Amino acid sequence: MNDIAKKTLASIKERQIKPVPKWCFVGKRYLCWGGTALAVIAGALVGALLLIFLREYDWDVIDFRHHEGWHTLFIIIPYFWIIFFLLLAALAMILLRRTDRGYRFESLHLIALTAAMVIAGGALLAALNVHQKTHDFFVRHSAYYERTRSSRQDEWSHPEHGLLGGEIHDQRGNVIMIRDFRGWCCWEVITDENTLWPGNHDRILPGRGKIRVMGVAVGEHGFKAREIRPWETSWLVQDGNLPQIP
Repeated sequence: MNDIAKKTLASIKERQIKPVPKWCFVGKRYLCWGGTALAVIAGALVGALLLIFLREYDWDVIDFRHHEGWHTLFIIIPYFWIIFFLLLAALAMILLRRTDRGYRFESLHLIALTAAMVIAGGALLAALNVHQKTHDFFVRHSAYYERTRSSRQDEWSHPEHGLLGGEIHDQRGNVIMIRDFRGWCCWEVITDENTLWPGNHDRILPGRGKIRVMGVAVGEHGFKAREIRPWETSWLVQDGNLPQIP
């Protein structure tokens, strides 16, 4: 035995170094792979929820809200969920790097692989409608979740920005009386021959319903309508005229 081997053995005895049990390596391997899988699934679910935010946003308000680029994105998708999604994706990459095969991947390949897994997982969850069920569950049981998501009714509750939505409760000639979604007051929506009523002209408003109005606030509770649209896409007008309300 040479001097190096003797010194090494002496150092091991002196420092009381003991071999690491095999189960530690096995446990670490399963922990890293299991953690990677959980992070990918969670990231895929959050990513699918972000798509719901995008789908539910009323894109008609973009021209009126005067927001651009990243500002618009953070209005549609609260920054909390974007940060949460990025953290989960980063955690998945870190854990994947620590697996027994992770060292083989270059950084760009690791990012691409993680993104591919998250996208594939999100597509699978969307196909199984898991993301919608999760969204509905959070809406019913989490007040915080409801506060962090962009509300369509909130977007249409800004007459000062030219956006007014509400429920029709009366009609007087060319004036439609609606109550806004905040329930604070009734608005007189004034229409004329220049008011646009987009839609197929073979259907009418079935009684009282909800509408979206784009225009200009006039006085304290008046609103000059430039365009009136249905709240639901099934609402359409007839002959381009103001629908009669029973």
